[in-house]
Amino acid sequence: MHASTPTNSAIIKKIVEVNPELSVFEVMQIVRQSVQALGPSAGEDFAHIEVIDEQMALSLARQTLYS
Repeated sequence: MHASTPTNSAIIKKIVEVNPELSVFEVMQIVRQSVQALGPSAGEDFAHIEVIDEQMALSLARQTLYS
């Protein structure tokens, strides 16, 4: 059984709520840095299942408030 995870758009909304001054590029950079692969790849031609680590994404967004 898998735990329910928020949708990508819900996480992006939370990132922007943390820092509304972020550009689209910065938001996407945070998303890319916080993606986690789940399980093994289905083969050479297939990607891992990937999810955004919400806590990591929000932590990265908070860090932009101090830079």
